[in-house]
Amino acid sequence: MTTPRDLIKQAAEREIKESDLDWQIRMLESGTKHLMLDRPCKKGDGIAVLENDRFDKLISLYSEAKEQGRLIKFVPASGAASRMFRDLEAIKNSGHDLSIDLLKTEACKGDDSAAFALGFFQNIEEFAFLPELEDVVKANELSLKDLLEQEKLREILEMLLDEKGLGYSSMLKGMIPFHRYSNRSHTPFEEHLTEEVKCVTDSAGTVRVHFTIPSGQLDFLKTYIGEAIARVEKNGIQLDVSLSEQSKSTDTIALDKSDSPFMLNEDEYLFRPGGHGALLKNLNNLDADILLIKNIDNIVPEPCMDESVHYWKILTGYLLEIQKKIHSWIKRINDGLLTDALANEILKFLCETVFCNIPDNWGAESIEFKGKFLLGRLDRPIRVCGMVENKGDPGGGPFWVKHPDGRVTPQIVEKEQVNFGKSDQRNVFKSATHFNPVILVCGVKDYKGWNYDLQKYCDRDAVFISNKSINGKSLKALELPGLWNGSMAWWNTIFVDVPYGIFNPVKIVNDLLKEGHKFPDCKSDM
Repeated sequence: MTTPRDLIKQAAEREIKESDLDWQIRMLESGTKHLMLDRPCKKGDGIAVLENDRFDKLISLYSEAKEQGRLIKFVPASGAASRMFRDLEAIKNSGHDLSIDLLKTEACKGDDSAAFALGFFQNIEEFAFLPELEDVVKANELSLKDLLEQEKLREILEMLLDEKGLGYSSMLKGMIPFHRYSNRSHTPFEEHLTEEVKCVTDSAGTVRVHFTIPSGQLDFLKTYIGEAIARVEKNGIQLDVSLSEQSKSTDTIALDKSDSPFMLNEDEYLFRPGGHGALLKNLNNLDADILLIKNIDNIVPEPCMDESVHYWKILTGYLLEIQKKIHSWIKRINDGLLTDALANEILKFLCETVFCNIPDNWGAESIEFKGKFLLGRLDRPIRVCGMVENKGDPGGGPFWVKHPDGRVTPQIVEKEQVNFGKSDQRNVFKSATHFNPVILVCGVKDYKGWNYDLQKYCDRDAVFISNKSINGKSLKALELPGLWNGSMAWWNTIFVDVPYGIFNPVKIVNDLLKEGHKFPDCKSDM
């Protein structure tokens, strides 16, 4: 395809290079390049199981790094809450004369949205945002208690979801009240700040946190998060919170049904956010050493954080233990101190820990070859990824992936990356024992203390192509390699088994009714 000049101009206004634009078009035209799954990673075969007798040593390594100020928490927080309330929106806009009996009837007929809404209304007193809902209803000279008794369900949903009320359908997920205790509601932003105080406070009392946020909301969120900081800072603690927007240079174009660049009108092309893989640029721009990465919606009430904090310590200590070995070996190789015995020791570690493929004729190779090979495998970013038992959660998991050059490496794989048209691939994906909860500890500095250029370790071909629509017109959308998928494909990757209890995401509003989000004084006394 010849790239139109006006498309090149509009891309340049977003600081998208012409070469990147051409690459996007090629990726869209060629479609998703499916990975070749070899087998799922399991305990003892790609997933490490750390024994309790190692915990004290690992926690000691974690504590030393924490005191030195080496840790920073990175929280992707740019997602809106629209998915949380999608089923309630569907019911609100259904046109039915809503009542509890109607919801029960429709739920019995298999209407998932009706069943969802029924569960919501039957448990409405359990939600942390109930007082906020009561206040906005009262401001409209109504009573929430009366609306519930009269089963005016649509009016309640309008007050909850629409801009005339709380506007939760378009609000950032991080700003929705998730929990209620100590006589007030707590949002994910505030809960994360509280967890960070427990995880990354250095010897000076400084807590470094980075949130990624949507474009155009920087000033507003500085004020909003500043208020949360004021509530969390105490006893000498100082929160050093930085924010970054997803760069417009990571936006992607789309193709229409004729495989031409999609146009919103006769003068304007469609550019879309490139997915969470676009955040690799934000990650790369941080002056960071050890990064702890967790999604904004995976957080529990402050009194229930002990287990999560404990495993952050374990995973961080394990990364530091591995990183210390790797940096020592890199220095010895660069200092000309590599011997055959040391080369074999390093290769054994690589095969057992980060799953390196052994070159043919290794024993006969020169020490120079061995040194170059080992440096190529050692000198790269490291990530330790917590993996939980697969209980049917939607999303990706850990798999052994075959590459065209014959290598087999551990990767986090999303459903979109798998060719479900092939029964063997479908069966491998469905046989996964573990799930990726996005609990990652990452070492992004080399042995000299310089930050890696993370862009160099991204598999750029690992894009997602999805079919979407806008204004009733279908389109092919391009998402950049996922942040913990293709964007980290060539990192040294270690998977570790962790308890399912530290995974408490809120993908839909009724997830807030699950045990991990309950606390004794959360219930409303309406």
